[in-house]
This record gives sequence, structure tokens and C-alpha cells, in this order.
Amino acid sequence: MPDAAELLIAAAAALASAIALTRRSSQRRRALAVSAAFGVSLMMAALWSQRARSAATDDRLARYRPADRTLEPSSEWASSRACRSCHPDEYASWRKTFHSTMTQQVTPETMAAEWAGVTLRHQGRRYHLLRDGDQFLVDMPVFGTIGERAGERMVRPVVMSTGSHHQQLYWLPVPQADLPVNAAGADGFDELCEDCHGNDADGGEASPLAGAALFTGDIREAFDDHVEMQLLARATTAAERQAVIQHAARLQLADRLVQFPFAWMIRDQRWVHEDDTFVHPPPSTEVLEPWDEGWSNSCDQCHATGARFRPSANGDYGQAAVADLSISCESCHGSGTAHVRRHRNPIARYTARLGNEVDDIILPTRLDKQRNAAVCGQCHCETWELDDDLGRFEPGDKLEDHRRVVQFQLPPYPDWLADAVEEDDELMASGFWRDGTIRIAGRDYNGLRMSACHLQGELTCTTCHQMHGSDPDDQLKPEAKSNEICVGCHGDIGADVSAHTHHRPDSPGSSCMDCHMPHTTVGLMNVMRAHRIDSPSAEVSHRTGRPNACNLCHLDHTLAQVAETLSTWYGQQPPAGLNDDAAAAAVEWLIAGDAVQRAVAAWHMGYEPARRASGAHWQAPLLAQLLTDPYAAVRYVAGHSLSTLPGYADFDYDFVADQAHRMAAKNRAVAMHEPVAAPRATLVSAEGLDQARLRSMAERRDDSPVTVNE
Repeated sequence: MPDAAELLIAAAAALASAIALTRRSSQRRRALAVSAAFGVSLMMAALWSQRARSAATDDRLARYRPADRTLEPSSEWASSRACRSCHPDEYASWRKTFHSTMTQQVTPETMAAEWAGVTLRHQGRRYHLLRDGDQFLVDMPVFGTIGERAGERMVRPVVMSTGSHHQQLYWLPVPQADLPVNAAGADGFDELCEDCHGNDADGGEASPLAGAALFTGDIREAFDDHVEMQLLARATTAAERQAVIQHAARLQLADRLVQFPFAWMIRDQRWVHEDDTFVHPPPSTEVLEPWDEGWSNSCDQCHATGARFRPSANGDYGQAAVADLSISCESCHGSGTAHVRRHRNPIARYTARLGNEVDDIILPTRLDKQRNAAVCGQCHCETWELDDDLGRFEPGDKLEDHRRVVQFQLPPYPDWLADAVEEDDELMASGFWRDGTIRIAGRDYNGLRMSACHLQGELTCTTCHQMHGSDPDDQLKPEAKSNEICVGCHGDIGADVSAHTHHRPDSPGSSCMDCHMPHTTVGLMNVMRAHRIDSPSAEVSHRTGRPNACNLCHLDHTLAQVAETLSTWYGQQPPAGLNDDAAAAAVEWLIAGDAVQRAVAAWHMGYEPARRASGAHWQAPLLAQLLTDPYAAVRYVAGHSLSTLPGYADFDYDFVADQAHRMAAKNRAVAMHEPVAAPRATLVSAEGLDQARLRSMAERRDDSPVTVNE
């Protein structure tokens, strides 16, 4: 079907032709009309040619992409396309959200990154980004190689992207996906390897080979060792060995799509290696690029709609399928084929409008608070599989009927949590503050389940958020950007906000969200609001290390000062053992805290409400200390906050540059700072930075490894 551009061009061509054929037209007018018609024809030819090239590119990549579940016989999925005609306003407002562009086919329109002619480098490896018409390609090392010798490079097409808000990631087909299964290799593997490694390379007494993410070189070396030690059932020829090795290489990933190891940072308009885009210990120097995430290794479940993966036997790649690549209508309203089929009947449509029909489409706002929150929680939650899973979660279900919600516990763990911690040993240590509050951004359901407003009241996700018609950046309702929703329940506080907050009504200290939902979760190179709604507590900060809202705004106050104020205003018992002569709590977290505490404190030094409360004249030499932090994400946050301070807007700093650059930037940032009078607790004074106290604090830095798996 022609699009609007084609119709306009065709209309222009028809008009020009009509003018040319009109007898009354002058010879000059007819000549101009003929020229115009010829020009329009060229435009039409160019447009159709471009579309033909795009279609050809699409056909070449279709075999790699997830299949369309709406085309399956008796499919329960309809896709957002089926919703558009009856719900144009809802469809249009959804299209403005980042959910609608979560995962996309890569085209010139959806590609956010600078691509053609770019060369990326990481630990000696080179990645050349190429473009051929509408197709985007990567000339890169073969997995398991440096890419500098003959046969060690490959060119892979970019099939899909994920992300369009903070970062954009890219999916490439594994090289073996271009090749059919080698029957001789599969038969040889079964004969030589199955006894130890099990059927389909899994379930035997020896280590499973399926999904082991081994490189071809590793497999060849292990096979040669087996030959040398005479561990194989019989002798093999060189050709047979090569076929078996190639077959074993196919088994290393079940998925045909893997993540390209670089991310495009949208705000910064730059490339960064994936290792440097989240909080985790500095990686050891890898000579070889490891296999990265497969698309169907859980990424698909929350970055598309109706995602399914069916593994294949005999060494072939499994088949992924989706109803929509985006997070679309059926993610929140349930699968819609029956609804669409029924409403093709005009009588059914009008009956529904009269309210005389019970529909199977779910409206989250009409669900009880628990099921309402579960619609968002199916993705925005840290969960673990249930022993007796009831099948796929559907909007309207209770999340706990399908998944275990992970909350912080101390050992000994129940069996299911012990399994989770064994698979992710940082889950408890890194994922939660010691009072049980989740500190992984995007896991808002975990926080909500610890909030009295939800447990004892009726607050749920759609109390504050809405998909349709909101600001795509935070999807907050207009009234949720102020105190309006909170004082709707807490009317006594709303009647005189300052009497409760002891701050001016128009100040951040009178913002319900800033005080009761501070920014203490990390993810996507950012620090975001916690969704556990609770009150600031110096005792909790002292006991568990979770920063409280007061010290995150009043960056120059000690924990003892805040404890005394909270005691005077709200009757909280001050914790024992606080030192009146200590450093400001935010400075303590910044210099001596663990990686998440350092990131949270650094972020708040660039947070405008905190700068209003604490001034912006003393933080620079302290933030400079984090420009050489071992964690790339911490360096990034510190560098960004530094750039918000007076005099540092154009500060030259690259958080992934080599150590020499980072050290030079640190020294330069300190030298640029003009000594000013500041509270002693900040370590900054008119005489400069208190180096002795700074060194003492740095020596106490919590270097416990932290990995925040987003």
C-alpha cells in the first residue's frame, strides 16, 4: 500500500500531467508541467528504489529475527498493529513512549548511533562499523580471537537494537547461523562425546558443552587433549575431528543472536564498551572477547511482547518468536486475538460501548492494587523461578503465582534462594541495602512491596504513572510531579506542609518524593529514585549504610547533625556512637563507601536541589577523587556531576580513557578549584583540601566487589 509521501507525489504528477494536456495552457506552461511531471517521476522512482533496497535488506535479515507469533495458526497474539484502527489515540500516545521503541528492527530511521566509518577499539581488538545502503554491518574479530591473523575476522549484519532512551544496544547473528548443521559432525559428536557429555551435549557425567560459551580454539585444544590421552571411543581422521569440533562450536549458544559488545550512550552521543556501562568490578584484561548475552537468554522476556524460545535438537539453533518487538499493548492488557476477532462484528462493538459485555482485555487501572502492580512487576522486579510455575504470567494474575519475588535475607537461605545466590553470588551482597531495600534501578516492584502506602493503603503503580499521555521520560501523571497525590491521602499534612517538613513549602525539603523516595538505586549509568516509600532515618543509615534523604540533600551535614534534627522534629532516637567531629555523611559515602554509595553520593553532588541546599562551591576537589575510581560507572557519574559545577562545564575528561588521562584530569580538577570557606565536615576550607583526613578516609574505602546486574 502506498504511504502518504507516495500519494502526494503521485497527485503532483497527475496535476502536472493534466496541466500539460490542457489545450488552453500556454506552450511555456505545458513545458514547465512536463518538466515537473518528469521530476516527480524521478522522485517516485527514487522512492520506490529505496523501498526495494530496504525490502531486500529486510529479506536478508528476516531469517535471523524472531518469528512473528501472530502468524501462527490459532495464535492468541494480535500485536499492536491490530489495536491501532479501533484505538488510534491510545496507539498514538503509546508510540511516543520509550516502551514502543524498546526493541526494533535496525533501519536508518531507528539507528541512533554514529555508524558508518567508525572504528571502535577495546583491549587490542578493532571493530569497524560499515554501512551498505540500509544495512548496518560490523567487521570484527571472530569470537575467541584477536582478529589480527588470517581467518580471524568476520563481517556480521546488525539485526535489531534494544533501547532508545539511555542506551542503544545491538544484536548480531552468530557466524554459525549462516551454515546448516553438518550431519557428519553431529553423528561423530554423538558417537564420540555423548557417553560423557550427554545427549545434545547436556546431562552427562562430564561438564555440559551445550551453552558453555566455549571458543572454537578451546574446543579444539580439549579435543586434541582427549585424542592424546586416548579418551575417545575410537581413532578419528583429521576430517572427522574438524567436523566434530565445528559441531561442538555450534552448541555453545542455543540462540542465533548475540549482543554486540559496545553500547551507544544516547545522552553523551558516544560509544562505550559494554563492560563500562554498569556497576561491576573492573574486569581483568581479557585477551579474547567473551561471548555476550544471547537475545533469548532472558533479555527477550522484558524487552519485547509475547517472547518465546524453542530450543532445537541436533545442534541446530533454537527459534525465537515474539508478538511485538516492542513492549506493546498485550504486555499490559493481555493477549488480544479473541478480543479483536469478536469486535470485528459491529453488533459486538456497539454492545461493548453500552457496557453490556464482559471483556477479556485487562485494564490495569481496574485491577486491585496487587494485580495492578504485578502488570509492571512482571518486568520491574527481581524474581526467581517458582518450583510449581503456573505458566506464562498474564496481566490480571498475581505475580507471586508465577515467580518468587527476591527480597534481602541473611543466611541460611531457603533452598530456592540458595540456588539463586549460587547462580548470582552478588545478588544479596550487591543488589540490596542491608535494610532490605533494593538498590538495582528498575526493580520498583521490590521497593513497592516494602512500602506502607501499598501494604496498608491503596497506592499502586498507576496511582502515579500512566502509559498514555504522560511525559515519556518518567511517565508520571501531571499531579504526581507535585505533592498532590500524596496529600490526597495525607490531608492533615497537606493542610500545612511546612508544619510537617520544617522547610518552606516551595523548597525540595517539602517535596514528598525527595524526602520519602530519594535517589538510591543505580542503573543505566544513572542514580534513580527508590520505590520503597519510607521516612529518612539516621539510624538506618548508620546501621545499614543506606543513605538517607536529609544527608543526600544537605551534603555538608554530618550524620550526627541529621540525627539530632530528626530527633528534635520527629522524636527519632539518635543512634549511639555518632561522632560530632566526623566528616559530612555524603563525603564519607563518597570517599570511603562501597561502589554504590560512592555513585549515589557523587550523583547528588550534581543534583540541583542538593546544590541549592549545600552550595556548589566546595564539591569539585572531592568529586575529582573519583575520576580515578576503579569502577567505570562511578567515574562516569562523578565526571558528569563535576561538569554541573561552576567553572567545570567544559572540563575535559573521558571516563574510559587510560589511567594517565584520568590521573591528569583528577589533578587538573583539584588545581582548578579556588579554596573557599566551607563547613569543616566537607574537608574543604579556605586553606584548601584537608589532605590528611582525605587520605585517612580513602584508606578505609570499602573495596568489597559490587556487581549491580541491571
